[in-house]
Amino acid sequence: MFLNLLLNAAQAIEPGDRANQSITVRVASRDDEVDVSITDSGSGIAAADLPRLFEPFFTTKPRGVGSGLGLSICQRIVGEFGGRLEVESTLGTGTTMTVMLLAEEPAPATPLPLLRAEPSAAGRLMVVDDDAAVLDSLKRLLQAGGHEVVALQSGEEALEALSEDDRFDLILTDLMMDGMSGIDLYEALDRDRPALARKLTFVSGGAFDQDTRDFLARVPNPQLSKPFELDSLLSFVAEQLAGPAEPPISSS
Repeated sequence: MFLNLLLNAAQAIEPGDRANQSITVRVASRDDEVDVSITDSGSGIAAADLPRLFEPFFTTKPRGVGSGLGLSICQRIVGEFGGRLEVESTLGTGTTMTVMLLAEEPAPATPLPLLRAEPSAAGRLMVVDDDAAVLDSLKRLLQAGGHEVVALQSGEEALEALSEDDRFDLILTDLMMDGMSGIDLYEALDRDRPALARKLTFVSGGAFDQDTRDFLARVPNPQLSKPFELDSLLSFVAEQLAGPAEPPISSS
């Protein structure tokens, strides 16, 4: 979440004039609350856009730069911890995002083991996402788990590649993409090559319209919600590659 807010701050600053540009992070505590604010000296946000800033798919960035899901996901994460995410901005001056969290005595942490896929568990995977940064991250994470990964930046590229080589154990596709979406890719495969359509896993930020919710409820394919960490991603992929558990053999 904090990485997303920092990236937003960086993207709000136009190149040049480095001496007068800055991103400032401040941490303050008061009573039972801890506030973390991220302030940029960027272009700012118009007052008319502020009420819509946390709406899924709403973005003030140029087309192709952002999906409009980052801030809605950040707000959801903060809310799950009982906190708030607030924004102050002046057009042409900059923006401050403030995360407000309740301060609690932390429970003793139990480190989670980092999963490393054994060679026998490695698979051949296809990853499809129109966001180049997300695509590269997914490819690196999966390769770190020992998997062979083919990364493609559109549904059209994926469909063409699968027509030439369909030897994939699992296909991870972003749900919402420009051009051919993950839904379009599924329907094209389901029409002509249903066995491949069953290998799709939909990766999403978790914000859908009604038609998308109806589609996901109708198809049997698994879903993977962003954001995720290395261990949870590799665990999910390992479960998908292993397939459904064999039913127990009943004794007569």
